[in-house]
Amino acid sequence: MTVLIYFYYEYKTRDGWELILDMKSFLSFIFHWSTWLFILILAVIAFFSEKITEPLKTSQASILPTNPFPAEKIQYDPEIHLLFVGDISLQERGHSLGMDAFKGVQDLLSSADLVVGNLESPLTNTNMTAYSKGKWGGSVYLKGDPSRTKLLKDAGFDLMCLGNNHIGDYRMQGIQDTLIALKSNGLAGCGAGMNLEEACQPAFFVIKGRQIAFYAFCDVEPKSYRATVNQPGLAPARLGLIRKTISSQPVEVFVVVMFHWGVEMRHALDFRQEMLARTAIEAGADLVIGHHPHVVQKVSYIKGVPVAYSLGNFLFDTNQSAGELGMALLVTLIPSSNDLKLEIVPITNRNLHTQLALGKEAQRVLSRAVITTR
Repeated sequence: MTVLIYFYYEYKTRDGWELILDMKSFLSFIFHWSTWLFILILAVIAFFSEKITEPLKTSQASILPTNPFPAEKIQYDPEIHLLFVGDISLQERGHSLGMDAFKGVQDLLSSADLVVGNLESPLTNTNMTAYSKGKWGGSVYLKGDPSRTKLLKDAGFDLMCLGNNHIGDYRMQGIQDTLIALKSNGLAGCGAGMNLEEACQPAFFVIKGRQIAFYAFCDVEPKSYRATVNQPGLAPARLGLIRKTISSQPVEVFVVVMFHWGVEMRHALDFRQEMLARTAIEAGADLVIGHHPHVVQKVSYIKGVPVAYSLGNFLFDTNQSAGELGMALLVTLIPSSNDLKLEIVPITNRNLHTQLALGKEAQRVLSRAVITTR
């Protein structure tokens, strides 16, 4: 370095390269104090440069993202699997409800990203029943012990539809107790609330990045069960309310609308079921699910949107053989094509135990739930 500096200095201050070989001048330059000062400064800079940059390199390396799994072993299923089941009552009316009630369908319940059922029995310990139910339910009052809510959670349920003709069987207290029991067990509910605004609010989920909103309305309720501005109750299936509520969702949200409708123990549809389904679809519903008849009804399409009119019973202590058969509906959302794939799973419900239906019983369910297009 010193030699190069000297060469440059001599070339600039003398008359050409011939004078560079003057040894006396060369030695004088080397031993000049300013030269050593310059060399010292360069050495100090080099020393501290190493000290500063060395820990910085270590720090940068330590925060680099790492992946402990080889890329080819990481699997991600972009499809979304929603499982809908029918009417559920946790009331014991002749048979005992055990913790193994859903054991026969546990694999089915565990196969979905989200499991939804219609809870017919309020979860409460109060004994004060509603004054009168009129034609919607007659003298039948249902309820389940709040401690049984854990049975639903352990089975894999995520959301319970509450908009039905039994949610008010034990008055406001029963509704409030039900909402508390679900929340304390990590379950969501829709279709009923502490006032009308809350009853009409959707249960909202984000699954694999997809936003899904669930609404529930009841078309067969006693008038006293309806929520008001300041009274607990259910969301009534009124056309204007349905349109206003559903249409508020942006188009990117997948909207599921559930109805409690139809006539009990009847396989045929009534005119209001189709009218309500069409209203919901025109307001923006992407899927319509029905409950209440306690038997299986058909699955069809309106304007390309699937409608499952009744899933039948899923867990219900019934004394009617027709109510022993039901179905689960597995709905698969396919993001790549935005299509829906439907799969009907026949089930049996006897003595407060749910099983997969086999043989002739499975065929009976499939014949009732045959998927038709429009």
